[in-house]
Amino acid sequence: MSGYPHMRDIPAMDRDLDHHAVPTGRRECSRLRVRLPIKAVTRKGTYTAVLCDLSLAGARIEPNSEIVRGEEVLLQWGEHEAFGIVVRRGHGGLGIAFYDPIDPAVLLSTRVRDDRHHLPCEWEQNRRAARAFVGGRR
Repeated sequence: MSGYPHMRDIPAMDRDLDHHAVPTGRRECSRLRVRLPIKAVTRKGTYTAVLCDLSLAGARIEPNSEIVRGEEVLLQWGEHEAFGIVVRRGHGGLGIAFYDPIDPAVLLSTRVRDDRHHLPCEWEQNRRAARAFVGGRR
C-alpha cells in the first residue's frame, strides 16, 4: 500500500478548498490563448485590435492605436463584450483587468470562435509567404 491517502481519508474541509484560496503564482486565473479580431472602445474612439489572451479576470490585446495605461476600455468580440481598465502596456500589448469577471461560458464560446476565426501571427504569415515564394507562388 502506498503512503498516499485516498480521497475518502482526507477531511471534507481540505478536499473542498477553493482553488482561489491557494496562491499559484502571479495570475489568479488561467488564460485562453487566442488570436481574434476585436473592437476596443475608449472615450477617444473605437479601434481594431487583436485579442491574444483571455481569462475570467482580464485579457491581453494587441491594439492598432495608442490606448494608454489607466484608460478604460470596452472589448467587443463576436456577441461578447467586457469592460475594464488598462493595467499594463508593453511590448506584449495591453493588459486589461475586467471590472467584473466574465462568465466561464464566454471562455468556451471564445475558444470555439478562435477555432473558426484564428488570425495568424506575424511569424506564421512570414512562414507562409516564404513557403509560397520557395514553391514559386507569390
